[in-house]
Amino acid sequence: IKEAKLEEYDVDLILKQISYAKEAIKAPIDVTINNMGEIINSKAPEFAPCISQDGKYMVFTSRRANTMGGGIDINYDHMYYTDIYLCEWDDYIKDWGEPSNMLGKVNTEYHDGGLSFTADNSLLIYRNIYNVTRSGDIYISKQAKSGSWATPKPIANKDKKIRNKINSSYFESSASITADEQYIYFVSERPGGQGLADIYFVKKSGKTYTEPENLGASINTANDEKCVFIHPDGNILFFTSNGRNESLGSYDIYYCTGGHGKWSEPKNIGYPINTFMEEKTISVSKDGKTAYVGAYYDIDSKGDADLFKIDISKLNLVK
Repeated sequence: IKEAKLEEYDVDLILKQISYAKEAIKAPIDVTINNMGEIINSKAPEFAPCISQDGKYMVFTSRRANTMGGGIDINYDHMYYTDIYLCEWDDYIKDWGEPSNMLGKVNTEYHDGGLSFTADNSLLIYRNIYNVTRSGDIYISKQAKSGSWATPKPIANKDKKIRNKINSSYFESSASITADEQYIYFVSERPGGQGLADIYFVKKSGKTYTEPENLGASINTANDEKCVFIHPDGNILFFTSNGRNESLGSYDIYYCTGGHGKWSEPKNIGYPINTFMEEKTISVSKDGKTAYVGAYYDIDSKGDADLFKIDISKLNLVK
């Protein structure tokens, strides 16, 4: 889009979003939002929470001073590099234990982020190592029988017959895999999409996956789609976007239902989960009753983006 056209597009988009926001705030959805507390949240940004399907583990991403190597990203925003933090559910106290980023070789001295779990508790992660990946790439770390996670490896990267793999020379920043491992959904900034960052998918084919396909113009926009999360039942897809008319502003959370190949039109999850601030990351529990969101809600804020646990049971999103 040429600059003049882009400005015209943005003005039109913002006006439509303002109109939508006014109506959305008048009709809030029935949810309960709770800050996940000082054990989990810090003064640094926390985002991208995800719970394993068995409910034993939670990973999230943070920019704390104790990240691996303690380095500062001088090429971007002069904040600490991101690390993946993991905590385990404590059945005795009925709460999450202390998070740790000491996860073997999962974290590096550069940007690392937790994305999602597979059914067997393998961990999909994001890495941006300037002299290795050149841009963001998706890795997978298998969980061993001992409970530890192995050295991460680039995802679905071995089949030489696949010309365009999940990881490219462009920016890949989010990924989620169905429980049966038949589909991987991911976000990429590769050219040829609807906008800058789009959602793509690959399908299982024998021991490998098909060529990546764009999820299409009904879901992707001329702007950015950032986080993608496929629910374990495979029938509801959550994502975040800053390019849709039905928005309260910045990045909002959306969902589609129906399953692969028959996704419904995306629907804004609603206010107060979405606000005029940035809601960029979401995951949802296997039973569909709880959402985990990284956001800037003014609810017991610890100083920056925090993690929140949201009771969405009354929305009946997962049938």
